[in-house]
Amino acid sequence: MTIKYIAGTKYQLVEDFSILTPVTGESIADRFFTLCPSGLLTIRAGFGWDGASGPTFDTKDCMSASLVHDVFCILMRDRRLSYARWQDIINDYFREMCLKAGMWPWRAKLWHAGVEIGDAGNPKDGPDRLVQEAP
Repeated sequence: MTIKYIAGTKYQLVEDFSILTPVTGESIADRFFTLCPSGLLTIRAGFGWDGASGPTFDTKDCMSASLVHDVFCILMRDRRLSYARWQDIINDYFREMCLKAGMWPWRAKLWHAGVEIGDAGNPKDGPDRLVQEAP
């Protein structure tokens, strides 16, 4: 018998999390999140994400931003959201969330550059969150 899992997650959401985002006019429903045309994003308890990507460390001032950014990257990589239309808006929103959470401005600017340089959410990288198997 095998198990199926998604690799790369470090954190798991314990309670639903909702936030009004600048990604409006879209309607997407998934097992773990819902995006309403108003921009309201609801991420359900149980969703797993990897925190901040790259050569850095996770701190409390990046957790909500990395959670929301990861959801949007999944949606863009899976082509459920237009990468060309939303990537810059989503990356700018990531920086704003970091600042709002108390991150030092120079660090938020550096992290924003990181997601831009890393081309986060680009569908050319293929689908995100691939299911893996193990015995």
